[in-house]
Amino acid sequence: MVQIYPDYHLDGYQWLGARVIFGRSSISNGGIVFTPSDGVQQAVEWLNSNAEPDQVAQLYVGPWHIVRYFAPDPHYHLTNGYEESLLSKPDYVVVHINELIDDGFGRDTPVGEVIHYPFDQEILRREYEKVYSVERAFGIEMVSIWQRK
Repeated sequence: MVQIYPDYHLDGYQWLGARVIFGRSSISNGGIVFTPSDGVQQAVEWLNSNAEPDQVAQLYVGPWHIVRYFAPDPHYHLTNGYEESLLSKPDYVVVHINELIDDGFGRDTPVGEVIHYPFDQEILRREYEKVYSVERAFGIEMVSIWQRK
């Protein structure tokens, strides 16, 4: 318990890590190691404080109700990453861990892989720099915000 304090929901990661077990990821929103929507609030609050008027934040975040609650009328624009492309050149890209994990339900990820990128990760790394992240026990990055260079 000392290893995971205060992130008790990540208990098990110290033994399992991120791997596929019986066709399901060991780490996910419904996995053995639980990754809830942790970090979404902090990311939206960061955007509220740092995004300029008329900038665009493209989010790869599942729980939109959290986004809408903490940014009910933002001074910047929010777009859903599943409806837009990184080629549209948003000012910020927000990525939550649950949007990268293949939980075993309906994604076309090769067998044995836990991580699935719903965007071209080369474009992200080449054209954006990480400006904010929320990390938890074991260095697990729950959410990251990338700003266009």
